[in-house]
Amino acid sequence: MSGSDENTAILRAIWSDMKALGARTGAIGRELGERIDGTNARIDALRKEMHAGFERLDGRIDETNARLDETNARLDETNGRLDARLDSLYHVTQEGFVALAGRIDNLLLGQHGSEHAELRERVARLEGRAGIAPAGR
Repeated sequence: MSGSDENTAILRAIWSDMKALGARTGAIGRELGERIDGTNARIDALRKEMHAGFERLDGRIDETNARLDETNARLDETNGRLDARLDSLYHVTQEGFVALAGRIDNLLLGQHGSEHAELRERVARLEGRAGIAPAGR
């Protein structure tokens, strides 16, 4: 074999290896493409499932918000009634304390006050009859 025949044989061997490598590379590319397509399909399915889950969740949140709005409205109404009732009880209690204070004042100053005055007059008459000078005056 001459040098050029040897070079031709080497080039043909290299060319044969490159064709085989190209075929394997093509097969690997097709396999990777199929795998990427499968992965993309799974991602799309997960995305759809996730969106459906979010839509269900949004619906439940809307329902919960509606129930919370109703509850808040009832609480506001109840708080208004309780505030009115507490104001009424406060005024009634204050009026009761004022009336009680007046009755206590009447008892202490009125009834006992006249008894004390009467007692002082009696003591003063007795002291005058006995000729005793009034104490502390």
